[in-house]
Amino acid sequence: MTDHTDYTHYIEDNTEFITPPNIIKSKVGHGGIPEERLRKCQEFIESNTIDFKPYAEEHLNNINGILKLSQGTKSDDSKKEYLEEISQNIMQLKASGSMFGFHAVTQIADTVLNFVERATTVNDDLYKIIESHNACLTLVLSQNIKGNNVKKINVLTNELYDAIDRYENKYTDHE
Repeated sequence: MTDHTDYTHYIEDNTEFITPPNIIKSKVGHGGIPEERLRKCQEFIESNTIDFKPYAEEHLNNINGILKLSQGTKSDDSKKEYLEEISQNIMQLKASGSMFGFHAVTQIADTVLNFVERATTVNDDLYKIIESHNACLTLVLSQNIKGNNVKKINVLTNELYDAIDRYENKYTDHE
């Protein structure tokens, strides 16, 4: 039997390594975002006076409307499509909350978005978790709760995690 672990006989002195062109990099450029642009964006985020509440309330209203439509359908495919629409609205809340100082909106939306994206069973228990998400965000907005590590938000988020755990334990196969 031949020993194939010695590859030195394949290496020649005139071997040339060719680096293929990076087509994507040539299209988008080589550098990052200029420091000045980053600084201006950060200043805008910290000093903007845009009222986030109407924007957030619009997404919450969308979620509530889609929930009602989803609860009224029997088709699993339709329920999954509605769940995708709900996910997109939650995603917008998650992405925008911190930018407007509502870190709790981002925290709560992130918790439920991760759950909704993993959910395989669309049922009343899932709807209740989404309704709880909406209730939490309505509280945050009505009480104008801003900042990080707010105790009552951490309690609400932990309750959402617990509800999600109960849901997953009940509806996920544990094989």
